[in-house]
Amino acid sequence: INKSLKGTFTLQEKIRIAKANSHTPGVDEKAVRVALRLWVDITTEHNDHCTMNFVELIYPLLDCVNTSPTNMKFVCNSLSKALHNVSCSPETDEETGRIIMDSALRLLEFIAANIPEEKSKSSPQSLLLVAIGNLITRHQNLRRVLSTDKISKFRSVPLEKSRQTAEEIIAVCKA
Repeated sequence: INKSLKGTFTLQEKIRIAKANSHTPGVDEKAVRVALRLWVDITTEHNDHCTMNFVELIYPLLDCVNTSPTNMKFVCNSLSKALHNVSCSPETDEETGRIIMDSALRLLEFIAANIPEEKSKSSPQSLLLVAIGNLITRHQNLRRVLSTDKISKFRSVPLEKSRQTAEEIIAVCKA
């Protein structure tokens, strides 16, 4: 499935294909990579649907970090994009926002411990920090539950965008 086939599949067909290739044990690396790309496309094109059905559709993807035969950096990049995409939806209610934020924090900690941040325009860390920022901006109650200690460690990372976003999140939570 590639971009040249855009519009060929319905949302339900895309979800069925992506689930079959990302949630099934023993699937080969190429199938998982295709599924993760497809999940990023789905969360981009059908943002509100994915947000409203986050626990069923996107949350199980986090298991790919532990089970995927695919390159861990690729998995983390894809998951970061998907979480960022769903954090942008105006349909995010506070409860779902909390689950997305907790998922982003877990993935952020995993990436920080296992994948060094590179100096580039964007990184999985900066996408996840922006996702967290989106959520705490939209839902003030999430500011109270966010542990700024987890965010503070990103004040000294190499990528300036990550540092700035971490500073902004901490400032919003303290306001």
